[in-house]
Amino acid sequence: MLEVTKKMALPEGVSVVVCTYNAAGLIGPCLEHLASQELQSSFAWELLVVDNASSDDTIAQVRKLWAGPSPLRVVTEDKPGIAYARRKGMAAAKYAYIAFVDQDNWVDADWLQNAWELIHRYPDAGLIGAEGRAVFETKEPAWYQRYERNYAVGPQLPESGRIADPERLIYTAGCILRTEAAQTMLNARFEPLLTSRAGKELLSGEDSEIQLIFRYLGWELYYDSSLRFQHFMPSARLTWEYHKKFRQGLGATAVLLEPYRHALRAKLSNQKPKPRPWQIAWRKSLRSYLKDPFAILATPFKRFEGNYRVARSQAVWGELCKRWQLKGRLQTIEANLYDWLAELPDKLPEK
Repeated sequence: MLEVTKKMALPEGVSVVVCTYNAAGLIGPCLEHLASQELQSSFAWELLVVDNASSDDTIAQVRKLWAGPSPLRVVTEDKPGIAYARRKGMAAAKYAYIAFVDQDNWVDADWLQNAWELIHRYPDAGLIGAEGRAVFETKEPAWYQRYERNYAVGPQLPESGRIADPERLIYTAGCILRTEAAQTMLNARFEPLLTSRAGKELLSGEDSEIQLIFRYLGWELYYDSSLRFQHFMPSARLTWEYHKKFRQGLGATAVLLEPYRHALRAKLSNQKPKPRPWQIAWRKSLRSYLKDPFAILATPFKRFEGNYRVARSQAVWGELCKRWQLKGRLQTIEANLYDWLAELPDKLPEK
């Protein structure tokens, strides 16, 4: 069972959480950039590495390579999936703020200083998102720019500041969040619906799940382009075949995020969410998929690589398949989620 320490007042500081899996050959630049942070303020921070059931010598490399000014702690999460690793990292964090850095992220030298200033500037912020820039292992595909946000890269909004749309979500690589918000979620025995690429499915959205829960708790989301990092893009993730599977994963992910969105809309309207028949949504997905026969027929052909209609069709296909896979279980998932959300605090803790 996940252990969460209930703390009334966490010490000021930042727990930088890096969730890692089989990254012995990848983790070096991530650690090097974290070790090179230039701080103008005096505050404590730690590097907290979560080993998500690695089968290589990732952790041996981490211990060998870490040369930063902060303490290093390593915790283990044996359950595969970054959602579980992030949950473990949030539970183990000892400081009032948590910053997430992926194992393929190289943060700028002023990233931590900016994160520290921003989280204090916005006391209502549950989470503040960053801006990534791609670093390619091989030549950038011609179609990449159109889909870069799918890869946690590029500006997330036209300008920095509070995200007014309650359903607008951002990628959270390089983000900083309040441990207080995370602990409220964890102390309620949070079980993620999105496990993110555990097994054969290319699910994503574990960070979106957290954001929607924070929103439900009453915290605001922010984005600031001064939080910057480079995102290393290996060649294996830059093929059109991978992207099509990734889009299918995005479609499947949307199915499991939909109940959160429905619950949030209901709360904002002072209504009680209710599970909905799965068949209605499945038929809607089927009609959406079939309405573009060109995209279905074009999917296997290389000449249509990068085609937006093909990419969109693959996302709808992933959604359609996920709804069929879950069928009536989706209503049970919704009902259980709504019961769990109803038990959460209905307002922010007093400041």
